[in-house]
Amino acid sequence: MDVRVGNGFDIHAFSADAGRQLVLGGVRFEDHPGLEGHSDADVIAHAVAEALLGAAGLGTSARTSPTTTTATVAPTAWSCCAWSCRRWLQRVGGSRTWTAR
Repeated sequence: MDVRVGNGFDIHAFSADAGRQLVLGGVRFEDHPGLEGHSDADVIAHAVAEALLGAAGLGTSARTSPTTTTATVAPTAWSCCAWSCRRWLQRVGGSRTWTAR
């Protein structure tokens, strides 16, 4: 059996934008200041994505994913995590057509 272990962490500063919501693990906290970031800055989702990439030996998301987007809506951190899952599956020989919903 092949065992893979990844380690992930993420840090974002609090945002000065009063309209930005705090998002942790996909849950929005409306009464708390949000975090800076090009996505929703969900540090839990980002840490999970980092751990997946690390387990696959793909480095960090800073090395393997774009830090800017041309989309009109910034990606959610969970969509970034889904991207990491697809990269991980490709690396370890899983389905190349898996998509997150």
